[in-house]
Amino acid sequence: MAFSVLSVFVAFGAVAGTSEGIQSSQRRARREEHRSRKNNLVVHCPKSSAYSPLLQGRRVVLSGNNCFVDTGDGDDSTPFGHSFAGYYLPYPEAGHAGLVSTITDVAPIMNWVFVDRTTYALCYGARAASQGQLTGPWDCTRQERRMTLCGWEGFVAVRFPPDTPGLGGLWVLFFDCDGDHLQARLATMPPGTVSVEIQLARRELKAERPITLAELEKMELERLEREKQAEEEKKAEQEGKIELTVEQVAELQKKLGEEERLKNTEGQNHGVPVPAENTTPEEGREIQRPPDISSTQEDAESEDRRGRDSTSNPSARSGSESPHRSIKSTSSRTTESRSSSVLDRAGADTDTDDGYSSSVCSNYFDDR
Repeated sequence: MAFSVLSVFVAFGAVAGTSEGIQSSQRRARREEHRSRKNNLVVHCPKSSAYSPLLQGRRVVLSGNNCFVDTGDGDDSTPFGHSFAGYYLPYPEAGHAGLVSTITDVAPIMNWVFVDRTTYALCYGARAASQGQLTGPWDCTRQERRMTLCGWEGFVAVRFPPDTPGLGGLWVLFFDCDGDHLQARLATMPPGTVSVEIQLARRELKAERPITLAELEKMELERLEREKQAEEEKKAEQEGKIELTVEQVAELQKKLGEEERLKNTEGQNHGVPVPAENTTPEEGREIQRPPDISSTQEDAESEDRRGRDSTSNPSARSGSESPHRSIKSTSSRTTESRSSSVLDRAGADTDTDDGYSSSVCSNYFDDR
């Protein structure tokens, strides 16, 4: 029984301890929640001076890898630099809290804020630029949430003379690393340089109105419309490239055709026969066929009859001398062809049968 009561008390203590640990971690998380919120840095002058009205309540801005106090006394109305908008973030491989800030309003690009160990100037840059420099630990006071670096507030605003190249008339932020109010560094600066000790207070950014469901749907529709339009433009661009390629090929073919026609024209001018287009060599060349023997004999007989008629009719012969001459020449050619054919036949007979061919030839010549 005693053991049971003791076990109950032990269990109750464990539960109570666990509950207290959870509550403590929750309270710590609520206290540290502000560290992950974006904040602006505002200048506060703890001591009154001739420059306090110029610096009090001014914002810290980033420009050209340096941190400045935007006093707003420029000649133009163009905003100077980008307002600091950052929060705490553990620095990689260092084990302490670092400080990051956006450097543009267009894209969420973050840079590390650090102190240059050589010049003691408050700078910003990528991780490669911050390595080897004083990157933390960064913290803030509990009540007023003022910035601290390495456990104390040692920030100094320095104004360079107007004739200083690149920094003339501007208030640049420095950190007193040596604890001598920056006197050692001021001795190396141009004459006329002014320094004022300041505090940097964190001021949370204004909370924006949350986006409603209807606005989210509208934004999603707009995004889909932009993607669709981009795809159509890309497709049109690709089609345009294909059409352009086809036009180039057509133009090339046209040029080749003109060159071919030019070569054909030059060949005709020099007396060189050029076959017609889209024809084979056999189609482009005229085929000469031998005359038909039977038709030639018939023409010769008809011409002989016409010759006899013209002999019987002298008037017709005197009126057509040139036809008679042509008929005569044709008749002589016909006679020659007959005699040559007879000789060929005789030769052929001689090759086949000597007795028979000789008898045929003798009878033929006797008849003649």
